[in-house]
Amino acid sequence: MLRMAHTETESTAELVRDLLRDQHPDLADRPLEVGARGWDNQLWRLGDDLAVRLPRPTFSPRAAPSAV
Repeated sequence: MLRMAHTETESTAELVRDLLRDQHPDLADRPLEVGARGWDNQLWRLGDDLAVRLPRPTFSPRAAPSAV
């Protein structure tokens, strides 16, 4: 059975703000707070009515490059 392991890489408020400034500047100044965290994604609340959903990187030992 292939098991997925969570990496230590996390989405940060700074990353979300940078992405918003670049891709949707009209929303970049709205209040931002961490929402739910799943095993493969993370939600950020953006104001009272929107959310930002980002994938969480996972590591699969089977897909890892092998050392030679």
